Amino acid sequence: MGWLTCSCNLRKIKLIHIGGTFFMRKFGLFFSALLAIAALGAIIFFGRQHQADQLAAQRASHSALVAKQQPATKTTTSTSSSNTTKKATKVNKKIGNNQPLKYVALGDSLAAGDYTSKENMAYEYVLTRYLKDTLGFKATLDGYWQAGATITSIAQPNYDNVVNMAPNLITIELGTNEQDQTNANYADAATFKTNLTNLVSGLKSDLPKAKIILLTTWKAETSASYDAAIKAVGTQYSVPVVDISSVYAKAGNIAQSGASSWTGSGDGYHPNDSGNQAIADLLAKQVDKFYVK
Repeated sequence: MGWLTCSCNLRKIKLIHIGGTFFMRKFGLFFSALLAIAALGAIIFFGRQHQADQLAAQRASHSALVAKQQPATKTTTSTSSSNTTKKATKVNKKIGNNQPLKYVALGDSLAAGDYTSKENMAYEYVLTRYLKDTLGFKATLDGYWQAGATITSIAQPNYDNVVNMAPNLITIELGTNEQDQTNANYADAATFKTNLTNLVSGLKSDLPKAKIILLTTWKAETSASYDAAIKAVGTQYSVPVVDISSVYAKAGNIAQSGASSWTGSGDGYHPNDSGNQAIADLLAKQVDKFYVK
């Protein structure tokens, strides 16, 4: 009995030992697996955290860079624009360099500034201010203009005076009143062309250094044939022609009937201040071609 008991106890001990070993093996495997899972989780967590930190750092860096660049860009643009404007002004002022420039205008009621707010709003006055204030010339204005004027009534009688003035710049704005058959100095398109040819050829000969600009006529039913004559003469003598038809095509450039002006109520025909400014702007573009290199 004792042996059996001992044998049983031994078997129990063995079974317990064997069971414990099996349990320990199972527990060991489970613990190892748990550690592996924990390690993997840690790797994933810290990996993701690292990526998140990197991304956050990149965003912060980008935001800081953008924040740093934006004011710089705006400041640079503003400064650049300001510097460009100042530089352009200085450059323009150096073009004339306060040198004298005599400007003579020959024209009719447009040059007289009829139906503008003030006489000095006529296009030749506006152009003179451009020559002085923008290009920097010591510009002076003279000339002959009168309502109803034509080549034969104002340009020819004052031709010698114009030559004696020795102008650097001449604008000729005539041809509208030649189309008016009630005008004492009416001239058909062919006669007008002959008169203009004689005027321009004479000025080119007597004032070879003078810059001459021709203007087309103003808002007449027969303007096409007279404007064609002006352009033909301009081509023949290499004199630029400024086409002002785009000015009177805009209603806002016309002195409205009844509008106040220094010469009375607007007539719905002549250019107002805006119209004269537009004419001067077109002339200024041509003047730039003469003097702005």
